[in-house]
This record gives sequence, C-alpha cells and structure tokens, in this order.
Amino acid sequence: GSMERAFRLTFEAFNLADEFQVPVFILTDQYLLNSFYNVPSFDIKDLEVERHLVESGADYRRYEVTESGVSPRRVPGLGKGLGGTDSQEHEEVGHVQEDFELRPRVVDKRQGKRGGLLAGGVEP
Repeated sequence: GSMERAFRLTFEAFNLADEFQVPVFILTDQYLLNSFYNVPSFDIKDLEVERHLVESGADYRRYEVTESGVSPRRVPGLGKGLGGTDSQEHEEVGHVQEDFELRPRVVDKRQGKRGGLLAGGVEP
C-alpha cells in the first residue's frame, strides 16, 4: 500500500462508521508507522463526507428497529424530536427496559448491520 491508500481507506472507514453507527479500528503496520514520506497533496475532490442524519419529528425513535439494523440518527438542533440515550438495554425511544422479550429483538437488530457492513467493507 501507499500513504494515499492508507488515507483513503481511513476516510472510507469513517464513512462506514457514520453510516452503520459503529466504531472503526484503523490498523497499520510497523513499517508504515515508522516511515517518513514527502508526498504531494492528495487529490480529495472525489471524497465526500457521508453524514447519515435525519431531521426528526416529534415521534422520533432513536433506536427504531429497521430492516437494515441501522436506526435513524439525528443531532441536537436537527428536527423537533427528543432523543434519549442510555448504556443499559433500552427500547426504541431510549428508555431503559428490562423486558426479557426485548433483548433478542435488539440483538437481532444489531446483527442486522452485518450484511451492510460486509458489503461495504474493504478487502484485506
């Protein structure tokens, strides 16, 4: 690979992270990390930051179960809906829920992202 390839793959990884709402890990090798390069500026005209945001209505459900496994995501100030977030298991609106029937649905929702991630992923 090259420095430009590493740059482009990192850019693509961040777009995937935004689209699927998951963390990404950028792994490199020792040679790349210990190398110094003088390179011309990369041509970035073809690169586009993909923001997967929605403008929400009052009925916004941050963790809505969708076919793709990816719930609609908004940021503060983008729409009228309120979004609740919690680190515990929660239902579609974001309220903590300890219902044993909820857990399999939420796990299936998260696993639903796999198909899209694998299709959009980068071959080693």
